[in-house]
Amino acid sequence: MNKKDDFYYNVRRKLDERDMQQKELASLLGITPAFVSSILTGKCGRKARVTYIPKVANILGIAELPADVKKHISS
Repeated sequence: MNKKDDFYYNVRRKLDERDMQQKELASLLGITPAFVSSILTGKCGRKARVTYIPKVANILGIAELPADVKKHISS
């Protein structure tokens, strides 16, 4: 499992721990559940990932971001 997969595994684990569904996460982010799904499955563009992945991590208390997102945040 690579770091990107680890992040998504951690998102799903944290959602389960909090008994939270993607639609609740979507509401906190101000986006649709379908868009949350596209972010978490990697089916959205880089700009959306760079914008929303850190917000997801912050809401769920996940410290480690995927390398591709970290790279674009720090540049």
